[in-house]
Formats: sequence, C-alpha cells, structure tokens
Amino acid sequence: MEHLDCELQFGLRAVVGTRSLDELLEVEAGKAAEANVIRGCEETAATCSLLETAKVMEGKPVALRMKELETLERVAERIDKISVFGGLDQVLDGLVKLQR
Repeated sequence: MEHLDCELQFGLRAVVGTRSLDELLEVEAGKAAEANVIRGCEETAATCSLLETAKVMEGKPVALRMKELETLERVAERIDKISVFGGLDQVLDGLVKLQR
C-alpha cells in the first residue's frame, strides 16, 4: 500500500508539474462555476415547490394545519426538550419555548 501510495503521488506530481498555476486554477474555477449553476437550479426548484405548496394550501385550512403539524414534528426531532404553554394552538402560533 505504501509503495502504491508513493507511485500515485509521483504520478500526480508529474502531471501537475507540467501545468501552470493558471491552468490548474481554471479547472477549479470551472468546477466552482458548474457548482453555482447546479445550486441555482436547485434553489429555483425549491422555490417553485414552495410556491406550489402555497397554492395547494390556499383556502384549505386542513391542508395548512397538516403542514404546520409536519413542520412542528421536524422541529421537535431536533431538540431535546420542548415546553408548550397554552396548548397546541399556541405552539403553532409561535409561542414555544425551546430548550437544548
């Protein structure tokens, strides 16, 4: 394994050594640009999904309540203790004391 590791390092050094710093950085910049495009597409898709969800819930209080409960469940999974004052309606209205 050590011999293989050394051979790989020598091979990589030989390849990298034939390129200028600008050439190496261009590859990195290209990857960063691609990642930004992908991230932008994902953000756009997420925003569209939220908009569709809002359209579905518009005028449907039961669907909205279910989404609120789903969100509360996700929040509760990430904390150690939750103290609720005033019942579930108060939780859903944002009057929650979270403790870690």
